[in-house]
Amino acid sequence: MTVSIAFLVAALLGALVVVVDLWVKNAGVEPLNAAPAATATNGPAQAKPTIDGSIGEGEYAHYLLDEVTGMALHWTLIGERLFMALSSPGHGWIAVGLDPDGPMMKGADILMGYVADGETVFEDHWADSPASHVNDIDAGGSDDILSFAGSESENGTVIEFERAILSDDAFDKPVPHTETFVQLAYSEKDDWKTYHGSKKRNTVTVDFFATGGK
Repeated sequence: MTVSIAFLVAALLGALVVVVDLWVKNAGVEPLNAAPAATATNGPAQAKPTIDGSIGEGEYAHYLLDEVTGMALHWTLIGERLFMALSSPGHGWIAVGLDPDGPMMKGADILMGYVADGETVFEDHWADSPASHVNDIDAGGSDDILSFAGSESENGTVIEFERAILSDDAFDKPVPHTETFVQLAYSEKDDWKTYHGSKKRNTVTVDFFATGGK
């Protein structure tokens, strides 16, 4: 009789374990030692920014304020796309140069534009020398800006744009997964040639794929 009772208790305990295990699986509860599920985004889930020429609060996952120039760089990475916003206190052209080879700006993937009479002009350029740049199309490449929009006010200029993290154009730089040099500059003229001056340009380091803060 004692053996039968012990056997019955063991059987009941085994059945209870099976029931609990099935309940955990069906409820979607992960075991404590399970690896976190992979996601398709970089860092916390982030809504796609609206490319409309204005930067909303929390619209971008990351930002950097450059105290030298007063420019701000905002960005979000979603899938294979880089969404970026530039702002400056100026009312002329505004530019960001990605990953220059050096010396100075040579080899940088430059994205620049201006807002004139309510119209935004934005182009994909490449630095062909330490102190000059050309439109990618003129250099034999392609314009790989997917969308853009800008605005201008008494506070300065804002331009938002979207491009691929990696393009097929030899004059574009892929967005690197490590810290990289980024050049920021602006002027007070709506053109491609006016010199920015020493206080309106600076080089910073950015890790576009970094997570855990802004």
